[in-house]
Amino acid sequence: MQTSWKLSALRFIGHQHHIRRGRDRFIRMFHPPDNSPSIPFEVPFFGMRYPGNLNDFIDWSVFMYGAYSRHELYILRDVAAALAKENGVSPFFYDIGANVGQHSLFMSQFAGQVFSFEPFAGVRNKLLEKIALNQRQNMTVYPVGLGDVNAELDFFEPSGANHGTGSFVADENSNGAPKKLPVRRGDDFLSDYKLPKMDIVKMDVEGFEMRVLCGLHERLQQDRPAILMEVSDQTRTEMVTESAFRKHLYEDAHIFELGCMSISSSYRLKPFRFESSGEVLIVPGEKTSLMELAGGLAAR
Repeated sequence: MQTSWKLSALRFIGHQHHIRRGRDRFIRMFHPPDNSPSIPFEVPFFGMRYPGNLNDFIDWSVFMYGAYSRHELYILRDVAAALAKENGVSPFFYDIGANVGQHSLFMSQFAGQVFSFEPFAGVRNKLLEKIALNQRQNMTVYPVGLGDVNAELDFFEPSGANHGTGSFVADENSNGAPKKLPVRRGDDFLSDYKLPKMDIVKMDVEGFEMRVLCGLHERLQQDRPAILMEVSDQTRTEMVTESAFRKHLYEDAHIFELGCMSISSSYRLKPFRFESSGEVLIVPGEKTSLMELAGGLAAR
């Protein structure tokens, strides 16, 4: 769909990445994502094609800035490059809570195989559309959530513009009565489908983190992947302490807080604080390349 001159101008401003401050406020003033009408679009996306709709916050971000959470994409890219150099093969990428598929699509360029898990059809279908449009042959999507049980659980659909914030945990963003969606214990599912080693895991599951970690306990100990994940307030409440959180990981896990300098800048890493860190990168101590990447940045 051809966009209006106003949207084209806002997109141009959003792509001026050298401007560190003020772009987001200006763009939201003229086209806020929370009440955007349905406006389908297709834009270039790191050498691929990205179909979206401005009424979805992640799509809105891709249209306006070229990517959503660009710093996450860049750290995942650099982790994949470091592992490929160290191991001599492209790593396998697992996207748990794949949403509309931006991270999965991006990582299909850097991973040998991408395995995406998304139980909510409202966003999963958008991921499947991206795969078909770009003819990606190394991407597989599973219509389930990963957790610590094999069951049909209550899923609460999102109420805002970010259609990927639905969750198996009810909160103030939940929309109406829940629906039943499938959850599978991670270790069982990966074993049943004979899925390969988890080299890199991205996890964004809206408060369901502890359940995912518990369900993947055996594979986490065995595979020792690099993990990019959100540490939600729900997780902090359930795990209480940093030591309890670490027990759900593998031994010698080094944890760093992930942040960014601006709305569309690259990443920065800082020392992890269980009480406040929202996004974290977890790397195994034996992966020299990852320790050098993360440790050097965190020491700045």
